[in-house]
Amino acid sequence: MQTSSRPNFLTLLCFLNIIGAILTLLYLFSPQSKQMGAWFPMFLSMSVIINLALIAGIWMMRKMAVRLYTGWFLIQQLIYYFVKLWAWNVFLLPALILIMGWLAYKEMK
Repeated sequence: MQTSSRPNFLTLLCFLNIIGAILTLLYLFSPQSKQMGAWFPMFLSMSVIINLALIAGIWMMRKMAVRLYTGWFLIQQLIYYFVKLWAWNVFLLPALILIMGWLAYKEMK
């Protein structure tokens, strides 16, 4: 049985995403987060959980994780756009993960 190897750059992006999740958890308890409304901290915590689950799937080179991460990425970007919080820092890392995930898609299970 042939094992698929994960591209090094994808490995780096997964680690950066985990660091981003930790920073998001810290932001979750900030006054700025609470000023967005009661729903926003809940959205952020749900976002961290979903992101970590999908990154684990991408780490394990699963095709389904790339497909689900694509959908979740689009949902997140729309939410950030409509609440006027869209910025390059919430777009760039997930977009790079998606690009690398789709480039490695054929090697995934």
